[in-house]
Amino acid sequence: MLTTADLYQLFANNRGIQDVSIHFDTVSIFDNGDLKKGLFVPIDNEHRLDKAIESGAIAAIWPSEKEVPFFTPNHFPIFLVENPISAFKQLCDHYIYKIKQEECEKMTKFVFFSPELLKNHPQTYDLSEKGTGQQLLETINNFMNKDGRG
Repeated sequence: MLTTADLYQLFANNRGIQDVSIHFDTVSIFDNGDLKKGLFVPIDNEHRLDKAIESGAIAAIWPSEKEVPFFTPNHFPIFLVENPISAFKQLCDHYIYKIKQEECEKMTKFVFFSPELLKNHPQTYDLSEKGTGQQLLETINNFMNKDGRG
C-alpha cells in the first residue's frame, strides 16, 4: 500500500502535516468518483482540489508553479512538483517496484481513466498476478505518451 512515507521519499518539496503513517486506498487524476483515503494528482486545469477533497482525498500532488487554493486546510498534505504528469508516472513506477520487493496485504488503486468511462469499459490490473505490474506500466506509459486522460 502506498503511504506518505513513499511520497516524502519521492517528493521533497511538501507542506501540511508530516505524518509518515498515512496510507492511500486510491490515487486518482480525477477530482470525482470515490477518493476516500485518496491521493489526488491533477494533470490538467479541469480538475479541482476542492472537489477532490469533497470526494475524500486526504492529500494531493500539486504543480509548484500554481498557487495552492486558499481553502486548503493547513494540515492537508500537499506535495509540490514541477510536472504532475511526470510525478504520477514516477509514483506508479515506485509503487510497482515496491510491491515487487515486499508482500502487500492491501493494495492502492490507481485511477487514470475517467470514472464515467469505467462504468462501460472497466480496466483493472491485479498486481498480485505475475507480469501484471509490467502491463500496468505499459498502459501508463502509453497514456502519458498520448497526453490523454482516459
